[in-house]
Amino acid sequence: MLSRAKVAATSAATGLDGLWRRCAASAREAWHRLQAIPGAGAADPLEPLSENAPPLPGTSDRAFRIGLVVVSLSVVSALATYLILSNLTPIPPSDEVVLTVLLINVVLVSAMVGVIAAQGVGLWRAWKMKVAGARLHVRIVALFSLIAALPALLLAAAATSTFSRSLDSWFNAKTISIVQGATDVGKAYLLEHGPVIRTDAINMARDLDDAAAEVAGDGRKFRELVIGQAGLRDLPAAYVIDRLGNVKLAVLEEQRIPYVPPPEELIRAADKGQVPLLMPT
Repeated sequence: MLSRAKVAATSAATGLDGLWRRCAASAREAWHRLQAIPGAGAADPLEPLSENAPPLPGTSDRAFRIGLVVVSLSVVSALATYLILSNLTPIPPSDEVVLTVLLINVVLVSAMVGVIAAQGVGLWRAWKMKVAGARLHVRIVALFSLIAALPALLLAAAATSTFSRSLDSWFNAKTISIVQGATDVGKAYLLEHGPVIRTDAINMARDLDDAAAEVAGDGRKFRELVIGQAGLRDLPAAYVIDRLGNVKLAVLEEQRIPYVPPPEELIRAADKGQVPLLMPT
């Protein structure tokens, strides 16, 4: 019995040894075939990264300095634009100044867009070249962009749909009431002072008629008389016109006050001896 067991154990060991030899030979043959394929084994995951591998885009000192300068100038330009347009600086917000400031902002925004576009193109190329850390870099940038943009978008949507509309309606009613009150006050002022101005015009015309013999043919005296009559009645503007509405003499405290010719029906009424009063609408 013992001899039979020894024979069986020897046979099993011989079979296992043969199987191991055949497996090892097959493995060596497969490895040689794999090495014979061009480019095989170049992407060994256990191979350490090369020190001369291209860096990730945006990690060089030059890119950092350019981005820092563009962002800093953009912040300064935005602050200066706000102060100038709010008239909080000695620089008056004239058309030329506003156009220059807006042009500078456009240039800086274009530069910032160019920097971001260059970073994006660099990340895309690094992804295609399978640079170490490129995919992680893209994921981090996308995550932080989403974190930065999502709250602003949600706040803008909420303010537009709820808070902004309620405030607009409230301020709209207040503004309408204020404007309506100011309009009523202005109309009341015109209705009260219109007859006063008409009386001043009648008295001024009477005084000019009475002094016609004294100032006839002397334009300087006539002008001084009209200036004195207008100043006596505290009129900011006084015009002497003919039947066609042409100005013969103008007395103005402010040269920017425009002259508006009266309608023909008012001139015809004045020819008939009436004193028409033209009220603004």
